[in-house]
Amino acid sequence: MKTKHATLTLEKFNSAPRESIQNFLGQLDRKATVTFVFLGSEEFIPELENFLKDWDGVVCACTTGGEIVEGKYLDSSLVGMSISSDKISCKSLHFDLGLITNGSSPIIDSASEEIQRFRADVLLNEPSTKFFSTMVIDGMAGKEELFVNAFHKSILNIPFIGGSAGDNFKFHRTFVFDGECFKQNTANVLVFASELPFEIFKTQDFEITEKRMVITESDPTKRVVLEIDGMPATKAYADAINLKESDLNLSVFANHPIIVSYGGESYIRSILGCNDRGELEFACAIETGVVVRLGKRTGTMVEDLKTIIDGLDFEVDASLVFECSLRRNDILKASEDEKNRLLELFNQINAVGFHTYGEQFNSVHINQTLTGLLIGHSRA
Repeated sequence: MKTKHATLTLEKFNSAPRESIQNFLGQLDRKATVTFVFLGSEEFIPELENFLKDWDGVVCACTTGGEIVEGKYLDSSLVGMSISSDKISCKSLHFDLGLITNGSSPIIDSASEEIQRFRADVLLNEPSTKFFSTMVIDGMAGKEELFVNAFHKSILNIPFIGGSAGDNFKFHRTFVFDGECFKQNTANVLVFASELPFEIFKTQDFEITEKRMVITESDPTKRVVLEIDGMPATKAYADAINLKESDLNLSVFANHPIIVSYGGESYIRSILGCNDRGELEFACAIETGVVVRLGKRTGTMVEDLKTIIDGLDFEVDASLVFECSLRRNDILKASEDEKNRLLELFNQINAVGFHTYGEQFNSVHINQTLTGLLIGHSRA
């Protein structure tokens, strides 16, 4: 497997837009199996999409809340990674999120049929091939749960990770490349067939506490919780962490997220804010009747990722990572030693990715989490 990286700052782009994009893409392999491009500013879009729509291989691209490449965190930059291997093949699918409903959706059904044909063709020639899937999705459309729940059923047992596109914290609009141009309200799913060893993972810097609560009234479509344990949500939450409602702020929410559990796994639901009606506003939907627990920090962000890497039975050649923007904030506030150790791990696994407005892991949309793909070659 061969990989190539490219980076471009917004400053260099603005000095010579067309030439700088040509130079950026020239550092990548246009005939690669797949090329990932992540944009820290929508200013890159007009010039970039003119070239990407004529790209020879599969392209996955979106806007971000920050970029990750070569062991560095970047802002307002353009980063890319191309992966070339005759041991990997890829099927790219694009979705208009406006056509996804709670029930069956014709475009999901059609995609499912395409995926099954892709799998059948691959397995006919190489029965031992394994599959995984990655996704980028509009991070401001509020459709992640709806889409992931519908789509994951169509890919059966294929491991699945994803990230919600960002817009450099403007929280206005995000874009995903659909093969022709960058669009809002769009998702791009890649289904991979791989003869190379790989692992998908998630890691989070929180664990559940004994504090148990029940969501007694919510509006999942608006990602709002009105009542917890029969009380106004802000009152119940403040009581749970021994604070006054007037003390609630973004820092408190970031340090005390809500956690739900499914199938023995815990998943974070981040609180974005509260309102004067006593409601909590979340970055993910939570249904009425769900039992949740309060989360607390473990302080083992670096160690957790290192444990995942050390536990692999293959050598990593490349990785794709989707890291929550809230985790990025935590890391930037951490000690220089902790920050450098984490970024060195990213460099060690040849990580390219972006900071997200949400992460996806199999059938669940989550927050304050790092999800990723590690792929490489068997040890001799």
